[in-house]
Amino acid sequence: LSDDLRLPFDEEANWANFSIRWPMKRTGTELYDYLSGLLRQRPEYVLSLQREVARVRCWFDYFGLEEDPLQCSPYAAILRGLAVRSGARPRLPPTFASLLSNITQT
Repeated sequence: LSDDLRLPFDEEANWANFSIRWPMKRTGTELYDYLSGLLRQRPEYVLSLQREVARVRCWFDYFGLEEDPLQCSPYAAILRGLAVRSGARPRLPPTFASLLSNITQT
């Protein structure tokens, strides 16, 4: 239920493998019927979603200690995302003061 949102940590976890996308406008009994039908008609699919959630849960658990937090944690995902964004920023030209200090030091 996130029609217009970018889901978090999508670089680390493939949301399609452990979630069901459903339009907000169609919530209510239609969603309930769909989910009930999945449990009855496709239990193996529901189990595969549960297995994938268990596999990627470290990306969403701020207090989990099962995994090395530097390898798999929300903190690691945030730091990776910031590193990517900082590398994509345009580099500003040096300031006049820094150029002046380089000249006076030589």
